[in-house]
Amino acid sequence: MEPGLAALAGVFRHLVPVLIVTSLCSGVAGAQDWPTRAIRAIVPLTAGSATDMIGRTVLDQLSQQLGQPIVVENRPGAGNTIGMATAARSDADGYTLLINSSSHTIVPATYRHLTFDTLSDFTPVLPLGNMPTVLVGSRTNG
Repeated sequence: MEPGLAALAGVFRHLVPVLIVTSLCSGVAGAQDWPTRAIRAIVPLTAGSATDMIGRTVLDQLSQQLGQPIVVENRPGAGNTIGMATAARSDADGYTLLINSSSHTIVPATYRHLTFDTLSDFTPVLPLGNMPTVLVGSRTNG
């Protein structure tokens, strides 16, 4: 494993217990019989993206601790709206997770006709990380 990924894995190894405690304290996830089957995790970005790698690192540890498989589905495209719509259409039973980036907050401002509402169709669980983003451009003399 690359040094950067090893350090990232070490950070998330400490966050997994927090994730579990947080999820078990919420309504559906707090039921005694959860999880009884595989959990589906939708990542609306390509495999290998930063969001995908962070999500897989956390979900691997969570899967081991819960004793249930977590199946990651990458559904990239249309500014993440394909994966987001897939997650929004799924049953609200605690067996589908959406691992998303900051696009979750930007999508309503950039797309007029969405089949989902980012505020009412999703329940936030917890942030997995914070990645800085920089916009740069060339400077012209003139």
